[in-house]
Amino acid sequence: MAEAGVLSGVTRDFTAAFGTVLEGAADTTLLPFVEAVRGIDPRRARDRRVGRPGFAALAHLPAALAGLRGDDRLARAIRATLPHLDWRSSYSGKGPSAGIHGRMIWAEIAGLTGFVPMSGTRLGLFLISPHLHYGLHGHTADEIYHLVSGRLSITLGLEGAEQALRPGETFRTPAGAAHALTTGAEPALIVYNWTGDVTGPVWWWRRREDGSFEKLQPDVVQR
Repeated sequence: MAEAGVLSGVTRDFTAAFGTVLEGAADTTLLPFVEAVRGIDPRRARDRRVGRPGFAALAHLPAALAGLRGDDRLARAIRATLPHLDWRSSYSGKGPSAGIHGRMIWAEIAGLTGFVPMSGTRLGLFLISPHLHYGLHGHTADEIYHLVSGRLSITLGLEGAEQALRPGETFRTPAGAAHALTTGAEPALIVYNWTGDVTGPVWWWRRREDGSFEKLQPDVVQR
């Protein structure tokens, strides 16, 4: 277990770097996320036991780190934070989610499971294995992805066109909006931030034979 002072330091450096990146984007739609990140108090960082699960995605972490691009200060903060993260996989290894279980994982700096316990925002890292498609899904929180390594294609809306996200770019998904993610030959490492209703359910959309969409709730094992 890390000392609280160490966790406070890495939290302070991470939130300062990421907040500056968001402010530098000069995008008014990101202001709620800037406020959320700036509102994280590193002094509240706590000790907690960190597991070392054998998720398949972790095999791709060295490649993701080698491919870090964008803001140098944020890259340093990410590297300093990694030893303290408690990686988790959201979905069950059975049924429709079996193909992505352990191949896309996340770990929080602030939020329900992070160094800094909070209920109104969630900030952390999201690692996605190569050649993975995370189908249309949605949630009650407002969300941004800031890509720091790899390439990512994002579809927004049930019939939306794919959009390419490159390192250093940020993508916002409004609360409730359907969106899908696809990686190519490289793993994708993302800084994510949720604001608003961060404890609500996640749901998926599945296309029926007649072309319409069915909305369903997957088996979520970690939130």
